[in-house]
Amino acid sequence: DGPWKFFGLPGLILKVIDDREHYSFECIAIEKPTWGSTIYTRESKPFDVPKKRFYELQKKFHDNPAAIVEGTGLILSPLPESARRARPYNPIELSE
Repeated sequence: DGPWKFFGLPGLILKVIDDREHYSFECIAIEKPTWGSTIYTRESKPFDVPKKRFYELQKKFHDNPAAIVEGTGLILSPLPESARRARPYNPIELSE
């Protein structure tokens, strides 16, 4: 499906912009990798989450990502002030 939901569109999608022009994806290169890579995942199994709960958790992570990460037991080094400033919340998914 690509970096966004392009399912059902014909052909290879190299550029797409949403109707409100908030998001734009453009392929700038296609290269064959010269090295191998391994993707590691957590041992936990995927599970279903109701859409409303997913969006609540996504917003919570956006508002305070450090709190979510620290909840896993990891210890983070202090962030510079610029990284702690609030950022606009503009999720790519439109509400129904």
